[in-house]
Amino acid sequence: MYPNPATIAVRIPSVPVGHQVQLLDAVGRITHTLHVAHDATVSVRGVTPGLYVVHAYNA
Repeated sequence: MYPNPATIAVRIPSVPVGHQVQLLDAVGRITHTLHVAHDATVSVRGVTPGLYVVHAYNA
């Protein structure tokens, strides 16, 4: 996943297009559910800066 840190979008080339990505905070709460776009990017606009765990899955 890159770039890190990011302000607009991150690329996650190992996750197929259409899959969902969840951002979890430090205590494991899901803060955002995002979708992988056609160019392997995930928008992080509006995500508060911080440390997140990324969970990718096929919904």
